[in-house]
Amino acid sequence: MIDFGAAMYIEDDFCPSLRALLNAETIVGKTGKVFGRDMLASNSTKNNLITLTRLMMEHRPERTLEVGFAFGASALVFTDGHRKLGHQGQRHVAIDPWESDGWDNIGLENIKREGLLEYLDFRAALSALELPHLLGQGATFDMIYIDGSHDFDDVFVDAYYSGRLLSPGGIMLLDDSPHAPIAKVVRLLRKDRRLTEVDLGRYRTGSSLMIYRIAKLLNRIQLTAFQSVATSK
Repeated sequence: MIDFGAAMYIEDDFCPSLRALLNAETIVGKTGKVFGRDMLASNSTKNNLITLTRLMMEHRPERTLEVGFAFGASALVFTDGHRKLGHQGQRHVAIDPWESDGWDNIGLENIKREGLLEYLDFRAALSALELPHLLGQGATFDMIYIDGSHDFDDVFVDAYYSGRLLSPGGIMLLDDSPHAPIAKVVRLLRKDRRLTEVDLGRYRTGSSLMIYRIAKLLNRIQLTAFQSVATSK
């Protein structure tokens, strides 16, 4: 078991592009579109990103997937994680149909700037179409992060297919869990016998752990995780 009580895999260990992104007041897209702090708030929280980093280092997933790309914050964690783990090739699949029109390709630019494109398989498609396509190809993933559309139908479809794309022992995480449509999907997942909920408290330290414990008591945790216990899809 990795000891996270020491100062390892904390924010200072984020790659330079991720640290710059999280500390930016504004950021400029590929064609010059400017995004301010209100839009940058759509990034995954630092606590979530630290948790993802620690999960990557502990579970050492061979293949990862995320729904939602935007500024590329979580994708930087995954692709940088694959680099640190010594993996080769496009180990991380990211799905987002709005990366060009909505986000001005800033996420792809951040991945490129960090020299991580070789680890990324980006799909500019609707997750409702791309996830079943991946399933039909027989793809499996050891870790999946769902942070795309927050509409119930979309989250439900993302979770449905993600659960079937998980390898045995794989982990699926849902961001923004207190949001009503996502909370509804989380409640459904808790009834799925192929999944068991993961307590993420062990990936938190100090005040972050205290906040997590309080949020859990109030059923308001930001990031919810489930691990596959099934041997078949």
